[in-house]
Amino acid sequence: MKIALVSTQRTWGGGENVLAQLALGCRRAGHTIGVAAPAASATADWASKQLGIERLELPGRGRGPAAMWRLRNWITRTAPGVVVLNDPHAITYGGVALAGLGVPRVGVKHTCFPVRSAWKHNHLLERVVCVAEAARRECLAAGVQAAKLEVIHAGLDRLAPTNAEFAAAKSLLATKGGGAKHVLAIGSLLPVKGFDSLIESAARSSGWNLWIAGEGPQRDALEAQIARLGVADRVTLLGFRSDIGALLAAADVFASASHREGLSLVLVEAMMSGTPVVATPVGGNGEALQINEPGASPVARAVLPDDPAAMAAAIEAALQPTDENSRRIATARAWADEHFTIERMTRDYLALFERLAAVGRHSHAA
Repeated sequence: MKIALVSTQRTWGGGENVLAQLALGCRRAGHTIGVAAPAASATADWASKQLGIERLELPGRGRGPAAMWRLRNWITRTAPGVVVLNDPHAITYGGVALAGLGVPRVGVKHTCFPVRSAWKHNHLLERVVCVAEAARRECLAAGVQAAKLEVIHAGLDRLAPTNAEFAAAKSLLATKGGGAKHVLAIGSLLPVKGFDSLIESAARSSGWNLWIAGEGPQRDALEAQIARLGVADRVTLLGFRSDIGALLAAADVFASASHREGLSLVLVEAMMSGTPVVATPVGGNGEALQINEPGASPVARAVLPDDPAAMAAAIEAALQPTDENSRRIATARAWADEHFTIERMTRDYLALFERLAAVGRHSHAA
């Protein structure tokens, strides 16, 4: 089957990571893959480095009449069996551009933010894939038809840093605080990620350094907070990093203080790497953390958002070499390796694609 993946995002985030993992998984399963993205985007740059993946560069921001016309011509010429529209603007512009072509359109709901337009999900898409049950609930609350919705948890390959990459990450972390432990947080620098709360947690504690990998519009505010709290010697903004696997392996704890999440792949990566996890069980993260009752997780220490004191206490507990922590690490790794693999995600998507294709074949035969 030919599968086309469409993104309009210029930067790289969790949704783009899912798109990349799906492309690689489907290609590995023997399918033909094409990726359409804005010419200067991180997704287009990624696709250009992948052997065997066709790339369509969309003009400008990948939106508007020129981009829609180019996308429609590309889909008409290549005739994929399904088109995946990977973000809200891709759903809007791609959904309209491909109307009437008879190609199934699948949108992806990566976040647990409220849905702004149920109409476009109901009328421009054949299916909406939600990365977590929490995202499905947001769609239902907005009026998206239940029959349109399908939950497919994201998956990824376990990161495997080389010895040299691991040594470089260890050396980087060792530049601050001799003998101190190291807590790693990862994500776009946005208020919803709760990095300000993590910095406040670091200011309340001692004995560990906080490293934040990621870039975004909140950088200036976070730098000002670090200076105001006097923790520049223990809190570092690393900017965008391509060595996440090595950093996770080198860190003593992974921490996430998000207020909202669809399903955090860096959380899953931390679980796979064997790094102790402290996280807020928000949105799909609650599913990844197997939260069955408030605060109880067999794979991590769960803390409610916006509680720096509780976060600091949970981090300090996770840093201890206890049997309980060892059990959590082992359980987390086994759970992530079983449920959040690229193979499982790919199988679920391909099963959906085949069902949609079968409906199309039946309609044509009728």
